[in-house]
Amino acid sequence: MKNKNFEVKVEQKENIFKFSNSEYEIYHKSENLERGFSEFKEMIHKKIKFFNENNISINKENMTKTLETNTKINFKDIIIKNSIRFFFTMLSFFIIMLVIVSLSSSLIKKNEIKGGRQFWKNFENELEKFSKKEIDVKSQEKILNSIKRLGEKYKPFLEEIRDITD
Repeated sequence: MKNKNFEVKVEQKENIFKFSNSEYEIYHKSENLERGFSEFKEMIHKKIKFFNENNISINKENMTKTLETNTKINFKDIIIKNSIRFFFTMLSFFIIMLVIVSLSSSLIKKNEIKGGRQFWKNFENELEKFSKKEIDVKSQEKILNSIKRLGEKYKPFLEEIRDITD
């Protein structure tokens, strides 16, 4: 194993010591400075040994260049990504609105009152159904009483219409 110098960064926060080496990406915490340093030193020697056995080398120049290129903000990519997001958001909005409008228009058409020929055709069909239907005596009495009451209420109007049409 090659003897290599390494940089150790030590920070103390309250009673905890933090040891770090960004080159080998080793981080360690300890409550005792001397014991923590010896443990950290052992960890870094193991990592250096592993690198040497596997023929791995660290090139600081490439590492910093890589970090620099990754931290640069690429506004072109951001604008393209956000434009695509905006497009699909608007497309989804218009599809949802189209579905809502088509459902509401079909409900309105289904429930609208039809006039003209369609109304009279439906009216004739309903009258025909009622004329074929057998009515029991009790229902027949109720209907006749209702017609008599309507006749009494609207008798003046009906007489006036009769006078006009004579």
